[in-house]
Amino acid sequence: MKTLKIALLLILAVALCRPAVKANTYYVSQTSYDFDYSYEDYVDDLYEEYYINVGQPVRISFSIEYHTEEDCDMVSIYDIDHYGHETLLECASGDGLITINTVTYSGRAKIVFETDGSVSYDNGQTDYMGFYGYYSVVNQNITQYDYIDKNLSVIGKLGVGIETPQEKLHVNGPVRGHGTGGALQVKTDHGYVTVGPQTASYGHLFTDRPAFLMNKPLALQTGVLSSLDNSGLSLQTSGQTRLTVDGSGRVGIGTTSPRYDLDVKGRIRATEVIIHHIDSFPDYVFRPGYELRTVDETDSYIREHGHLPGLPSAAEAEQEGVSLSRLQLQLLEKVEELTLYVISQQRMLERQQAEIARLKAALSSDTTNNSDHDM
Repeated sequence: MKTLKIALLLILAVALCRPAVKANTYYVSQTSYDFDYSYEDYVDDLYEEYYINVGQPVRISFSIEYHTEEDCDMVSIYDIDHYGHETLLECASGDGLITINTVTYSGRAKIVFETDGSVSYDNGQTDYMGFYGYYSVVNQNITQYDYIDKNLSVIGKLGVGIETPQEKLHVNGPVRGHGTGGALQVKTDHGYVTVGPQTASYGHLFTDRPAFLMNKPLALQTGVLSSLDNSGLSLQTSGQTRLTVDGSGRVGIGTTSPRYDLDVKGRIRATEVIIHHIDSFPDYVFRPGYELRTVDETDSYIREHGHLPGLPSAAEAEQEGVSLSRLQLQLLEKVEELTLYVISQQRMLERQQAEIARLKAALSSDTTNNSDHDM
């Protein structure tokens, strides 16, 4: 701000010091150029104006040494943007060195050298040698740009916040979109993907397409895959739902509405199944006081109900299904009861065999005694 005020004062001083000025305007398009207004070229009433346009989206670097009459003769350097707007970068008078770059990447600038009518080399003031120096361009890796209906087209690499972009678009810092909360939308001919947090709770990833396609495995840093709120999760193959986890945590395979902790519609194959937390194992059958039905009672129950006591009927099994652990325990109970029946039958057979042996022995003894009596 201070430099600008000094420049304005210098311009005002020149305007007051001199009469009408003879102006010359030059147009320069080279990527580098040398200026020299020393000795005989430094004359009164100059207004030398150079418009620079190198035709590339670059900045221009100036190095100008000046020796002029202070407050009356001066060198001014302007930045010219893409729209032709001029901005004063430096205005100097007296003795010194200007080293400055333009701000915009328009490849455009202006330099002005002006003198009043009081002092020049022609007047014998050999201490005032005008100025000499040069300009050159920087960042020439950007090769071409064009403005069409206020739209900028860049052929090459565009850097935002960085002077040496590595990609077509290289941004040094965060990128903000115009969606909810500043979300960024990437759009193609087929649809869009919106990326960025839209609330304080989640980072959002949305699309108007029916699905996301990823060409690599999905790795979760926390190892957690979660549904939103109380909704469930589903896994699909070939467009069909194969596994469902509902909001209460029940898992369904082959069914989307599981009724149990694990509900499988189909066959299960395993090398081993272990069931824990069995409330009552059927060894109670062997304990004293267990009331074992008689064979006649079991026979009567079967005739009346059409199935073994303690087991579900065919109709119940078909309608409600069966509990694998419960059925195994019920079958084990029947096996243990059958074992008691077999043991009972074995004891009866043993008693019968003993009675038969006793009767045979008695019969044999009677036969022997009768034979001796006959003799």
